[in-house]
Amino acid sequence: MIMKDSERNIKGKEYEASGEIDKAIELYEQNLTLGSTAPFPYTRLSIIYKKRKDLNNEIRVLKLFLSIQETEAKKYNWHEGTKPYGKILSIRERLNKAQVELAKS
Repeated sequence: MIMKDSERNIKGKEYEASGEIDKAIELYEQNLTLGSTAPFPYTRLSIIYKKRKDLNNEIRVLKLFLSIQETEAKKYNWHEGTKPYGKILSIRERLNKAQVELAKS
Protein backbone atom coordinates (compact mmCIF):
# COMPACT_ATOMS: atom_id res chain seq x y z
CA MET A 1 0.00 0.00 0.00
CA ILE A 2 1.36 3.41 -0.98
CA MET A 3 0.98 6.05 1.71
CA LYS A 4 0.36 9.75 1.10
CA ASP A 5 2.60 12.39 2.70
CA SER A 6 -0.09 13.21 5.24
CA GLU A 7 -0.53 9.54 6.13
CA ARG A 8 3.21 9.15 6.69
CA ASN A 9 3.15 12.26 8.89
CA ILE A 10 0.29 10.92 11.00
CA LYS A 11 1.92 7.50 11.32
CA GLY A 12 5.25 9.13 12.12
CA LYS A 13 3.67 11.14 14.92
CA GLU A 14 2.11 7.92 16.26
CA TYR A 15 5.54 6.27 16.19
CA GLU A 16 7.00 9.24 18.08
CA ALA A 17 4.28 9.00 20.71
CA SER A 18 5.03 5.31 21.23
CA GLY A 19 8.78 5.92 21.44
CA GLU A 20 9.58 4.37 18.05
CA ILE A 21 11.60 7.37 16.90
CA ASP A 22 13.65 5.54 14.26
CA LYS A 23 10.45 4.44 12.51
CA ALA A 24 9.15 8.02 12.64
CA ILE A 25 12.40 9.29 11.14
CA GLU A 26 12.11 6.78 8.32
CA LEU A 27 8.62 8.00 7.38
CA TYR A 28 9.50 11.69 7.63
CA GLU A 29 12.65 11.15 5.56
CA GLN A 30 10.53 9.44 2.89
CA ASN A 31 8.46 12.61 2.65
CA LEU A 32 11.60 14.66 2.14
CA THR A 33 12.88 12.24 -0.49
CA LEU A 34 9.57 12.49 -2.32
CA GLY A 35 9.81 16.30 -2.35
CA SER A 36 7.15 17.20 0.19
CA THR A 37 6.67 20.95 0.59
CA ALA A 38 4.60 20.59 3.78
CA PRO A 39 6.45 21.96 6.82
CA PHE A 40 5.52 19.09 9.16
CA PRO A 41 8.16 16.45 8.30
CA TYR A 42 10.95 19.06 8.18
CA THR A 43 9.94 20.50 11.53
CA ARG A 44 9.65 17.10 13.20
CA LEU A 45 12.95 15.85 11.79
CA SER A 46 14.84 18.98 12.79
CA ILE A 47 13.46 18.67 16.33
CA ILE A 48 14.28 14.96 16.55
CA TYR A 49 17.81 15.48 15.24
CA LYS A 50 18.33 18.41 17.62
CA LYS A 51 17.24 16.27 20.58
CA ARG A 52 19.64 13.56 19.44
CA LYS A 53 22.42 16.13 19.06
CA ASP A 54 22.76 15.05 15.43
CA LEU A 55 23.77 18.48 14.18
CA ASN A 56 24.73 17.37 10.66
CA ASN A 57 21.28 15.96 9.98
CA GLU A 58 19.56 18.86 11.72
CA ILE A 59 21.45 21.29 9.48
CA ARG A 60 20.76 19.19 6.36
CA VAL A 61 17.02 19.19 7.05
CA LEU A 62 16.90 22.89 7.92
CA LYS A 63 18.81 23.84 4.74
CA LEU A 64 16.42 21.79 2.63
CA PHE A 65 13.41 23.26 4.44
CA LEU A 66 14.75 26.80 3.99
CA SER A 67 15.29 26.21 0.28
CA ILE A 68 11.73 24.95 -0.15
CA GLN A 69 10.24 27.82 1.86
CA GLU A 70 12.24 30.40 -0.12
CA THR A 71 10.97 28.87 -3.37
CA GLU A 72 7.41 29.02 -2.02
CA ALA A 73 7.97 32.66 -1.01
CA LYS A 74 8.90 33.59 -4.57
CA LYS A 75 6.05 31.56 -6.01
CA TYR A 76 3.41 33.16 -3.76
CA ASN A 77 5.05 36.59 -3.45
CA TRP A 78 5.56 36.41 0.32
CA HIS A 79 7.48 39.32 1.76
CA GLU A 80 8.85 40.48 5.09
CA GLY A 81 6.10 41.16 7.56
CA THR A 82 3.85 38.35 6.35
CA LYS A 83 3.28 35.30 8.52
CA PRO A 84 4.66 32.82 5.94
CA TYR A 85 7.81 34.90 5.59
CA GLY A 86 8.20 34.80 9.37
CA LYS A 87 8.64 31.05 9.04
CA ILE A 88 11.64 31.63 6.77
CA LEU A 89 13.22 33.93 9.36
CA SER A 90 12.61 31.33 12.07
CA ILE A 91 14.25 28.59 9.98
CA ARG A 92 17.26 30.83 9.27
CA GLU A 93 17.65 31.50 12.98
CA ARG A 94 17.46 27.81 13.87
CA LEU A 95 19.91 26.95 11.08
CA ASN A 96 22.36 29.60 12.26
CA LYS A 97 22.21 28.29 15.85
CA ALA A 98 22.83 24.72 14.70
CA GLN A 99 25.77 25.79 12.52
CA VAL A 100 27.32 27.77 15.39
CA GLU A 101 26.87 24.78 17.71
CA LEU A 102 28.48 22.45 15.14
CA ALA A 103 31.42 24.83 14.72
CA LYS A 104 31.99 24.73 18.48
CA SER A 105 32.06 20.94 18.61
